[in-house]
Amino acid sequence: MHDLVHDLALSAAGVEFFAVNSHMQNISGEVRRVTFSDYDLSGRELPASVVSNRPLRTISFSVDGVGPMSSMFVENCIARFMQLRVLDISDSCFDELPSSVGELNYLRYLDVSANGSIKELPDSINNLRHLHITTNEASFPDKAIGCLSSLRSLYIRSCKNLVSLSEDLLHLTSLRTLAIIGYPRLTFFPSAMKHLTALENLLIVDCEELTLLEWQDIEGLRMLRSLVIGGLPELESKDVQCLENLQILVLAGLPQLVSLPRWLEGASATLQYLRVERCPNFAALPKWLENLTALEKLEISKCRKSFSLPEGMSCLTNLKVLHIDN
Repeated sequence: MHDLVHDLALSAAGVEFFAVNSHMQNISGEVRRVTFSDYDLSGRELPASVVSNRPLRTISFSVDGVGPMSSMFVENCIARFMQLRVLDISDSCFDELPSSVGELNYLRYLDVSANGSIKELPDSINNLRHLHITTNEASFPDKAIGCLSSLRSLYIRSCKNLVSLSEDLLHLTSLRTLAIIGYPRLTFFPSAMKHLTALENLLIVDCEELTLLEWQDIEGLRMLRSLVIGGLPELESKDVQCLENLQILVLAGLPQLVSLPRWLEGASATLQYLRVERCPNFAALPKWLENLTALEKLEISKCRKSFSLPEGMSCLTNLKVLHIDN
């Protein structure tokens, strides 16, 4: 998921996007988005070809697992390019972001994921719209994200020691996308979830210890359009109401799932895409499946048990794709 979002953030750049390597001499003055491909990032100096360029809008690092080794390198980027809108410094190894990040008044996208050492964020980045973050702490520091009232998307991933999410989530009233990926010790969600009334996309993936979502809080997310739940081996299914705007549902890696949850019928007029994958005990498609009249694509993959299709499948007149691969 991280790689996908990373690519999407760069794909809109078109001809203005340019990959810089250690052999690069000159860059067109029209370039606004740069990614470092094979440059030695252990130093503190920016490549001369980048320094001489006009103001950049995007700086990222395209080599998987390699990021800036020094916060001084980031400080130099900030000092030189004050009009940055996208700063991807994932896979870095310093424990504190330069306070000068808060001086980037135009910054909208910040990726500091795959660096579990960062303990806090500058409280001056309140204009940020998109944040990717990783932490090695057991919980987020106080006010780590609560001040980001303009945040539209929050991706929290690979937090191996995190046992709880911050109640500061309740302040993120503009949040549209929340992705929670790779939390082996996370056992519960904060009650603040119910305050994310603008949320449209929710991903909960690879949280092995999570046994019960506070479904009553998800019920309040009336704007929710897509819900992805995967890699939760202990998750218990509970009834939930009021997801009448749901368009996309993906259920994957859920051993406790034996059939589609009944609450899905509440989205019968809006659900367009349904995927069930790697659910070994999934054994039945319910008769009420025929009520999902907006369904366009149904995929069931790698579920070991065999089952028959309900007779009312002919009622799904909008169905364009049916894929079953067990």
